[in-house]
Amino acid sequence: MLADMVLRARDWRIVRNEPGINVRDTDLPDGSTASVTTLEPYTSTRGHSHPHPELLYMAQGWADVYLDGEKHTLGQGGVIWIPGNVHHRVHADRMRVEFFCVFTGSREASTYGNV
Repeated sequence: MLADMVLRARDWRIVRNEPGINVRDTDLPDGSTASVTTLEPYTSTRGHSHPHPELLYMAQGWADVYLDGEKHTLGQGGVIWIPGNVHHRVHADRMRVEFFCVFTGSREASTYGNV
């Protein structure tokens, strides 16, 4: 049923909430995970890798996305595909950024936990 696919605010759980960074996840009907991360200026996610690919959509601002150490600047509306087993992190420079990710499986069941 389509109503089961609507994500509500109460469906999101806080994964990380520290000064400068907030990460929220929700489980999707197919077993994938959707994640929204907010980074304040001059903060970064922790670098990590995992066996499954990830799709990242930059909803607000500009950030540097590092894939295996290679820098890619991604602006609002930009999308980047992160293949499995590629070390990656996101760094906000002078502005607040918010990005949306989708990956297979759950954060708890994989090595995604280190955001």
